[in-house]
Amino acid sequence: MSVITVSRELGSGGGEIAKGVAQKLSYNYVDREIILEAAKSYSVPEKKLEEVFTKRPRFIERFVEDQRIYLIFIEDIILKFALKDNIVIVGSGGHISLKNISHVLKVRLTAPLPKRVETIMKSKELDKKKAEEMVMKNDKDRMSRMHYLYDIDWRDPTQYDIVINTESLTQECAIDMIINTIKREDFTPTDKSRRALEDKALTCNIKARLATHPLIIMSNIDIMTEERTVTITGSVFSGNEKSLVIETVKEIVGDNYIDNLSIVHPPQGDLF
Repeated sequence: MSVITVSRELGSGGGEIAKGVAQKLSYNYVDREIILEAAKSYSVPEKKLEEVFTKRPRFIERFVEDQRIYLIFIEDIILKFALKDNIVIVGSGGHISLKNISHVLKVRLTAPLPKRVETIMKSKELDKKKAEEMVMKNDKDRMSRMHYLYDIDWRDPTQYDIVINTESLTQECAIDMIINTIKREDFTPTDKSRRALEDKALTCNIKARLATHPLIIMSNIDIMTEERTVTITGSVFSGNEKSLVIETVKEIVGDNYIDNLSIVHPPQGDLF
């Protein structure tokens, strides 16, 4: 069966619609479970993982590798969930992690600002000014974060298969639109699409394993997988570090890897 990712603006009703889709299709629904599982699997505080997508990046973060590593952990969990099929994945950049997988339907739910403010006023029992501030801050934080992490505009409709404006639609109508689309042959899994997903999941799992190793600098290494054959590229600073990388990869895929790692020795002594 297929996979659905849902990206939603605050106040668009996206969460309720995603739950309705999952219920009608008898699909599993995951939202916060992604963060909880990543925190458990990689011993990272939930708050730090949540901030990857919810907080605007501070200038200092541009020099901190932790955020990129946390993102790898989150993507690893998203891909593990996607491998199970029959699932609705909400938020956490699921549509980006599952990009180019043909049996994944990527949905965005949106609504005009006044409509979303009205929804938040009712659901959070806020006055108009506070509700508007909340919605606008959420939009700015998420846009800034997605640009920082992926260099994309979160609102760009070309990232999604369907974009639904919930201003005038009932939740039932939006749910039916998504269900009718996912049932089309276009989103039926094929051997090719399943292999592509498996390769992507394997790549991310290896990256996550390397990122947890205290003696490996993940930022200098890249992993690619095709037909379960892993290609390792990039650079390391010593033969010992290279051996650690190879050993980690072999633990996961055995001898199905290609080693293109180079050793770059850092400069010794004073530069001046």
